[in-house]
Amino acid sequence: MKKELGRNILGAVFCLLLFTAGMIFVEQTWFFILIGIAGLAGFSFFIYRLVLGTLRINGR
Repeated sequence: MKKELGRNILGAVFCLLLFTAGMIFVEQTWFFILIGIAGLAGFSFFIYRLVLGTLRINGR
């Protein structure tokens, strides 16, 4: 349980960093647009998993 929580938090932070880097360096090359989109999608995915896991824990 805690291992999954740690992975989700680590994944969300990593994806947020990817999104931030993509937005900062977007004007340098087109590849950073893809990195930003992937980072935002990944961040949303991991936050969804965190919320879903929290609801499962509190719903018991």
